Amino acid sequence: MTRQARMQAKSSHGQWLRERRLEAYTALLGASDAVHDTLNLVVGHTMTTSPPPPDDRRAAWRQVNDALKSHDRAARAVTVLGPEAVAEEVTAMREALHNLVSVWRDPADPPADRRAVNDATANQAWEDATTVYLAAVEFALQGFRD
Repeated sequence: MTRQARMQAKSSHGQWLRERRLEAYTALLGASDAVHDTLNLVVGHTMTTSPPPPDDRRAAWRQVNDALKSHDRAARAVTVLGPEAVAEEVTAMREALHNLVSVWRDPADPPADRRAVNDATANQAWEDATTVYLAAVEFALQGFRD
């Protein structure tokens, strides 16, 4: 009877952990989308032929920075919930996203043609990191199906 109670407790804890991880994994992807959505506002302002008013640009960057903070909080939650293999991929994902945002920080540097190349490179690194993160998440969640 004690053994059965332990097995039930272990199963319940495993289910609880799986649900928390799934929530954290999903929240991180949502936070990533929010960074991309707000960054598109900045890119739109940067790509126009007439520069936007400074207040509009500052407001757009404030949104990007807020979205990055939310992303970092979501990344920490995933890291805390584990497993380590997923946490490592979160770090790579976070760095790639911050690098992508950095491409657009200075409105005058580099020149537009170089910025396009930097953006394409940073976007590819972000997509690659996200793909590896998703594979690690899938693998981690499969462990709960046994």
